[in-house]
Amino acid sequence: MISISDQTMKRPILSAIALCMITISHAQKSKSYHLNVGEVFSMTWVAHQEVEFEIYGMTNTVVNDIAADFTLEVVEESNEDYKLSFSYLSFKTKSFMPDTGVTLMEADTEAESSEGMMHKLLKGLTGGKMYVRMNKNGEITKVEGNEALIEKMVNNANIEDANTKVAMKQAMSKEFGSKKLMNSLSQMTFFYPEEPATANESWSNGYTGDFSAKNTWTLKNSSSRLMRVDGVSDIILDIDNDDLHMRLEGTQQSTIVIDSKTGFPISITSSANASGTSTFKNIEGQEGPSKLTQTITYTRI
Repeated sequence: MISISDQTMKRPILSAIALCMITISHAQKSKSYHLNVGEVFSMTWVAHQEVEFEIYGMTNTVVNDIAADFTLEVVEESNEDYKLSFSYLSFKTKSFMPDTGVTLMEADTEAESSEGMMHKLLKGLTGGKMYVRMNKNGEITKVEGNEALIEKMVNNANIEDANTKVAMKQAMSKEFGSKKLMNSLSQMTFFYPEEPATANESWSNGYTGDFSAKNTWTLKNSSSRLMRVDGVSDIILDIDNDDLHMRLEGTQQSTIVIDSKTGFPISITSSANASGTSTFKNIEGQEGPSKLTQTITYTRI
């Protein structure tokens, strides 16, 4: 990474990766979500990603660590869907190159003394609310409030230069746009098969976007209290921005433990391996092999 600019490396290359692609069955026969207005689900998300790529004949590794707490609250229910509020409580991220010891980006919303740009942006992310419409089967159909959240993030960064502020809003809109959020959140909540499933029965679903997946899920066991679903997915990661085009293909394995009463997950563990190529547009279009390994957990708190 000697010749790669800080801007390239600090760009959230992996932010488009949709985390924890899961589909869930329910009880002796799968049902759908059965939530009550006022219920709050608090989760901790931990992700560890290692990206290895080759450029100018040299192999480089970037490690991304993320830890965040968030809540989902049921605010409305109709016959067809739920309206949920989504809020981050805390967010911590670090990107570094273990071979050289160089830290590319680091921010922690709970570290009051930090004054970095990313810290300020993420500090603006916490405490704000987005609202999503979710069908009873977990499909996200609408996202509201994301534009106001982007405005809050950028304002919190105290950017004085008008052009820089516009550019930052555009960058954040790419990460928090309605269509992208609908896709990403559906990947976290779209759990159920179209028809009821019984123990040891399998079903499939899929989604497309920056992160595309074809999933096969199996209801391993269930009781009146808990259920377990295992999944295997064929995945494609295709990220294309001003600096980089990365296309990787691979597999993902997931295990979900579910609260039978609500249908909401208690814990999720997901691991993925993928390989392909990366093209660095601002380095004479240099192209080289790349691979990704990642482990993600969600735990109810």
